[in-house]
Amino acid sequence: MTTPNEDEVGELLAKAWAQVEAAKLPESVQLFAFQEAIRRLSGEQPVVAEAQNYGNTPAAELKARPYSARKDASTSNRGSASPVESSTNLPSMTESEFLDKLSEETGADREQLSHVFVLDSNGAPRVNMRAAELGGTTKERMLTVAQLLVVARMCGFGESEVRVNVISTACTALRCWDGNNFSSYASKLPGFQFISGPNGTSRMRVRTAGEQSFVGLVAKLATRAAETAG
Repeated sequence: MTTPNEDEVGELLAKAWAQVEAAKLPESVQLFAFQEAIRRLSGEQPVVAEAQNYGNTPAAELKARPYSARKDASTSNRGSASPVESSTNLPSMTESEFLDKLSEETGADREQLSHVFVLDSNGAPRVNMRAAELGGTTKERMLTVAQLLVVARMCGFGESEVRVNVISTACTALRCWDGNNFSSYASKLPGFQFISGPNGTSRMRVRTAGEQSFVGLVAKLATRAAETAG
């Protein structure tokens, strides 16, 4: 099976979101429907229509969502897990093990990390924040997601680098992806290295300065999330 390039990933996400909008579903299930539309369009069993049956069902009861039992799982406009976003090459670990590892490697507070990250159904880290909590502009939100995922995957799972299509998938779910400008923004992001490549092979790495700034970023985001919840 060939790996989709960045253009193919973008087309897939656009088609999936178009289906969600056309279905006119309640906001509480839009991300669920988005995930299922991606699965259908990528060749898995078509189940997006099933989301229409959940219109009057509390999001916490959507059993297809692996994080449905979490307190914040029913909040709309949070990052959605998807087969494109997740990597099957990540080491297998529980969410608790991931948070422990990430805290140990970066020095970030474990409790604060638990407000920012969850693991998706494939065991990959997902940013569990509202788009508005990530920043005031599309640029700020997009770069925040990039920083979070690169550090989470490199320090939490030991990846040597992170593909940009992982970041684009997460940002698209949060409606903050700007593919025309991401490379220019990311190449100037302090503490991170952007490596340009053809056909969806662009990637990012974190440096020591990026790991150090991650601690403050997580603390800031956890505070925002607590203020919003309160």
